[in-house]
Amino acid sequence: MIERIKNIINPEAKQIDEMSSNEMIELLIKLNKCLRCLDSEEVRSDGMIAGDMVAPTREVQDKVLDYLMSNISKIQDKRSKAAITYYTLLNLHMFSDGNGRTSRFMYDLISGDLSDDNISYYFHSDSKQTKENNNNLEEIKGILDITDVNKFPDLILKAKLDFVPRELMENYNWITVGHSNSSPDTDKILPSDVVRNLSERELQNLDCILKDGYEMNLCPSGLAVLYVAQKKGQLEYWIDKNKSEQESEFSVPGRFNFSIYKNPDSIRDWNIEDFRELISVGNAIKFARLKSIIDIFVEPQKYIDLDSGNTYADIILGNETNQEKEIEHRRT
Repeated sequence: MIERIKNIINPEAKQIDEMSSNEMIELLIKLNKCLRCLDSEEVRSDGMIAGDMVAPTREVQDKVLDYLMSNISKIQDKRSKAAITYYTLLNLHMFSDGNGRTSRFMYDLISGDLSDDNISYYFHSDSKQTKENNNNLEEIKGILDITDVNKFPDLILKAKLDFVPRELMENYNWITVGHSNSSPDTDKILPSDVVRNLSERELQNLDCILKDGYEMNLCPSGLAVLYVAQKKGQLEYWIDKNKSEQESEFSVPGRFNFSIYKNPDSIRDWNIEDFRELISVGNAIKFARLKSIIDIFVEPQKYIDLDSGNTYADIILGNETNQEKEIEHRRT
């Protein structure tokens, strides 16, 4: 079964790190169809949401894949290559279904662990064994949960976001847009002329970015709105609003919330170019976050935990050591 899938998705047996991004996309589409037992159905999808994880826009997906494929050959260790491919594909969430299955298959393909014995990783089934096993790759491989991995960009980007006022960085640890399941549709809070004049793709991208505000501190949604609000002279309004809301018993400690879904009047005077800039900034933040995770593996010595002395890559892979004990051992 496994060999048959490999022959379908990569008939020339080309090495992953020799592929272009377009070749990788073609391989992934074939693989996703195989794992879902589909033939001609379109499987790529935009605006996918899995729990609190929001897929990036198509533009960012393609840009991230291009960056990954341009740099994966610089990573020597197969396990590191497998891990960064796995995390990247999960974060991109390119398909309407089967993203986890596709990511797990690619991890084992690159690491050399593909086996019919691991079939429960790759296919959904009604069997009890498959249901118990198909989501625990991270635990079995000894690598960090993706939720924890996605916190590393907060550490890396914090010093690089020079447009974020120091007051916000010092007093708040979560900058977001307050979207929830009970929020109105995004097009309902936008000025009507903006809805009429933005393209369908732009409206979809805007919706995607504004919902991307959880499971991280420096969110594409919050930072994109902050950037535009600051240019329009509205930041003081939001600072005062958040200070007053922190006194409420329902406030979330440490959260700076651009609650535009509850307060649509705050963006009533925004024009179409303001929202296009929001999309541009949101895409740039999302790309920077995903790029930084790839960089952790491409240039591990640049990203070191100062407390332990371990690289971020070793922490993610479960390879960390107690540096202080090692130094003391060498001395004795």
